[in-house]
Amino acid sequence: MSGRLLSAAEATFRILGLRLHQEWPAVERLDLHLPAEHIVVFNPMDDEEDIREMLPVATSKLLQWFALNQNDPAARVLRYVDIPEHYIWQDHQWQRRVRNRMKVARLPTVSCHNLELSALRMILMVSTDAISFMDLLTWNGHTYSTFRDAAKAAGMYEDSDEAVSVFSEMARIGVSVSSLREQFCTVLVHCAPVNPVALFDMFAPDLVYGEVTAASRNAALIDIDRIMRITYGKSLRDAEYNFNFESDDMDAEVLIPPISDVDPNFALMESIRPLLSAEQWHAIDCVSDSVVHDKGFNIFGVFCSAGTGKTLFANYLACSLRLQGQVVICVAASALAASLLEGGHTAHHTLHIPIPAHDSTYCSFSAAERQQIRQAALIIWDEASMIHQDVADTVSRSLQDIMHVMDRPFGGKTVVFMGDFKQLLPVVRGGVYIICCIAHVLIATKQVKETISLYNDASGGQLCDKLNSAIIGEPVKM
Repeated sequence: MSGRLLSAAEATFRILGLRLHQEWPAVERLDLHLPAEHIVVFNPMDDEEDIREMLPVATSKLLQWFALNQNDPAARVLRYVDIPEHYIWQDHQWQRRVRNRMKVARLPTVSCHNLELSALRMILMVSTDAISFMDLLTWNGHTYSTFRDAAKAAGMYEDSDEAVSVFSEMARIGVSVSSLREQFCTVLVHCAPVNPVALFDMFAPDLVYGEVTAASRNAALIDIDRIMRITYGKSLRDAEYNFNFESDDMDAEVLIPPISDVDPNFALMESIRPLLSAEQWHAIDCVSDSVVHDKGFNIFGVFCSAGTGKTLFANYLACSLRLQGQVVICVAASALAASLLEGGHTAHHTLHIPIPAHDSTYCSFSAAERQQIRQAALIIWDEASMIHQDVADTVSRSLQDIMHVMDRPFGGKTVVFMGDFKQLLPVVRGGVYIICCIAHVLIATKQVKETISLYNDASGGQLCDKLNSAIIGEPVKM
């Protein structure tokens, strides 16, 4: 109230109870979805059989538009976006409008990265008389396999003027070839040109070193593909780009960072060595025995307060094992924490953790990625207090499948979880136990047999005692 002026006119309107604003005309938000991907609302408390019986009869505004075209000849001349002007949505179906009231329709916006859905949206903006998705896939008597192909055949896709204009401006600046290749990847991902191969051929002189030849063109595509895989997790060989080039790189299909190529940082290890305490040295010895000699347990937890040396411990452990020829994967829940780890990356990027993760999901690794995971001797996972139990379970199931070891957590791989539960205490509505974080995995499944504590303060020691007591099976209220 103190930040705006109340004029006499507005005060009068308020005193008399008059309307201060009005929305006109009414807007009908239409449904937009691919086949068999419409939203189904159900009560999770209902019986499973009742839910299964409800699924076939679940509908949407788009599906009912197909039914309307089949039953009402007058609707066949209308586009999907014109239906709300003549029909109303009532009782989960379109019914002819009785009162002549103006109403406009709005189709949801779609990102250009969602190629199929954006193509379907283009088709719906012009199509009439469709009674199924097959009609939307058909143009001039030919049925296409994707909506994108159907939209191209109908001439709905314009040329790559936007991508050409953007990249032409970048090329005129005169930046280096390596920078132009990075920008080319950005244009491919964010501008979604219709013909990426033609776009590359158009700017090949700017993207290759020296004269444009078959060899220089192939070398440029290999480097651009490497940038695409590392930065965006995509490849030029994907169907949406459809580049065809030769590569001698055996790991060309690897989408995760080259974890086996992380060199040991000897200088960093020597700078950390005098900073380690006796308790940290004991922790390093325990983890090293598990990695090198396969002794003891393969799951460790390092939970301590901020500033007690978790990052120093992790970096020294990773560098020392890499110096012995071992492969160490360092991940964290956030990019900021991952940047503090030597050779660190985010867990979702490195391990391909699905979103959402639940009790039956697996990480999606290619054959080359599975081979890299097999070579790893240790996984250091920071910010474990931010991990939901389903995420850890998903990674554990995936590693068990890769290693063909089903009776040990994480397939027998040595895993060190680090974090500080005091920084992010979980809140569970009506709950008294930790049930939705990594502590549930460490406690309820009794997979952790040894907890390495680096606590320096009294509160941390008390929490560590509670975790230790929970690990041996005593119920603890946190």
